[in-house]
Amino acid sequence: MIPIQYLDAALELTGDVSTGAWANLLWHEKFTTPGRPGAEPTPGTAFAMAHDGDNLYVGVRCSVLQGKTQEQLARENVQIVLDPEQSGERAGIFVCYTDGKTSSVILEDQDGGKEAWPGEIDSANRLQSGQYSMVLKVPLSQLIHREDGLRRIQFNIARVSEHGVPESLLCYPTLEQTQIWLPHNAIGEAVFERPDLLGALDRK
Repeated sequence: MIPIQYLDAALELTGDVSTGAWANLLWHEKFTTPGRPGAEPTPGTAFAMAHDGDNLYVGVRCSVLQGKTQEQLARENVQIVLDPEQSGERAGIFVCYTDGKTSSVILEDQDGGKEAWPGEIDSANRLQSGQYSMVLKVPLSQLIHREDGLRRIQFNIARVSEHGVPESLLCYPTLEQTQIWLPHNAIGEAVFERPDLLGALDRK
């Protein structure tokens, strides 16, 4: 279970996650290649989650992988799948690129139907020699959740080195399938610290 750490002040939306509050968060590693049961984690990728009562923040940092170049790092993207309903039936998919662009959709699991994400999101990124880092900011009010309230979310986070090449993927948590974008593969579990602060969302 991953904690979504509570911070009593809004996190700075910055691509530099090496300083400030970002540096003091819990960072989680153990990214593996999906579809390879028993595969050992590949070092060089980590993520952290936090909230301030109004927004969810997901930070990811990626180092150049062994045998890869800076140019290849610059072509990577990070894909974040969030299922706040914990149903495996639909999820928000956020793709963050090293040039600062971000795309977001809601994907239905059964028929593959897509719809626009319901609102504005924000992100920041930083590409430097040997490393890329990014932060995604999603208002909690946009997360459709279960009737018993927003307490947990299911998720997965993937690092995409080469589009269309499953062997190049790294993800957290470990997945048996390579279709990282499908809602039923959002099997990681994250729990909000200070859920009492989310009561106003439950009443909406």
